[in-house]
Amino acid sequence: MKEVKLALIEQGQLLKDFEKELQVGSRGMAEYVRKYMERAEGAQAEITMKLKIKCMKAEPDGSSSFAILGEVSSKKPARPKVGTIAMSGPIDNEDTQRSLFCLGSGTSEDSPHQQKLCTDDGRTIDPATGEPIKEAGK
Repeated sequence: MKEVKLALIEQGQLLKDFEKELQVGSRGMAEYVRKYMERAEGAQAEITMKLKIKCMKAEPDGSSSFAILGEVSSKKPARPKVGTIAMSGPIDNEDTQRSLFCLGSGTSEDSPHQQKLCTDDGRTIDPATGEPIKEAGK
C-alpha cells in the first residue's frame, strides 16, 4: 500500500485531466490576448481542481473506508464588452415608430453620422450606400 498522492488518485487520471485543462486554458488565454489585444488586459481564466475526502465507514480498528472525489473545472474569460454607437430614426414616413439604425457596414465605436472609408477588416465602404464593397476574389 502507498500513501495517497495526487498522482495516484483515479490511477493518475485526475492529474492528467487537470494538466489537459491547464494546457487548453493556457492556449486559450494566449489566443484570447492575440484576438482582443489591449482589451484583454486583466482577463482571467480559472482552472480549479476540487478534492473531497468523505468517510464512508468508520471502523474501530482504524481500517476505515474513504471516498476520494476529484473534480476539474475551468472557466474562460468572457468576450470583452465594447460600446458601439447607433442612432435613432423613424421606421416609416409618418414617424409613428422609431428604431435604432447604423451604417450598412455595422456598428462601431465611431458615430454613425460620420462616413467610414473602410471596415475594421479592411473592406472598402461604398460612400453612396454605406455598405461594404466585396473585395475581388472574396
